[in-house]
Amino acid sequence: MGRWLSKEDYAIRAERIVELRDKEGLQFAEIAKRMGIQQGVVEYSYHKSKREEHE
Repeated sequence: MGRWLSKEDYAIRAERIVELRDKEGLQFAEIAKRMGIQQGVVEYSYHKSKREEHE
């Protein structure tokens, strides 16, 4: 069962996901395994963060 994050915690996690994906070149599955969360959550967080970055 998942845990609810505050907006600040969610933003920190999203920043970490983007950092792992863009700077270290990890795949979504690798990030999910490393962070202990589902791959779909990683993908959603990454794409949402990128979308907000371009607005």
